[in-house]
Amino acid sequence: MEVLSAETFATKNVENQKKKDFIYTINTVEDTSRIERYLAKRGISTYLTGLFIGLGLISQDDKGNVVFNWLKDQELVGYTLNGVYKYKDQKTGKRKYYKKIGANSELNYGFVFTFGTKNKAENLYIFESEIDLRFFND
Repeated sequence: MEVLSAETFATKNVENQKKKDFIYTINTVEDTSRIERYLAKRGISTYLTGLFIGLGLISQDDKGNVVFNWLKDQELVGYTLNGVYKYKDQKTGKRKYYKKIGANSELNYGFVFTFGTKNKAENLYIFESEIDLRFFND
């Protein structure tokens, strides 16, 4: 706190840049068995997984990753990729899952779904990441 209050920091004017259009570049596959097994292992209900696949909210890419599609008023505005296998991070040496937000995905948005009538929900669940959807039971 002392450093922050004592230092004089340089400022810079930042110009607003025009946001580029979102383009969905993911190659999805019909067979979703890999992501279904992975999501079940992570504790996500098979019912919820099947429902989301059927609604087009999640899919499997040609590398086997889970694609969480961001739908806003039925329009695809972005996506998150979540790897199904852990890899060794070169910087930290820790094993972790691949994660990526699609280029030019809508700012301040993310994976959203609603059960029932919009704006009439009894409960609101917020998760740090899509992969944390573990509140449903079969």
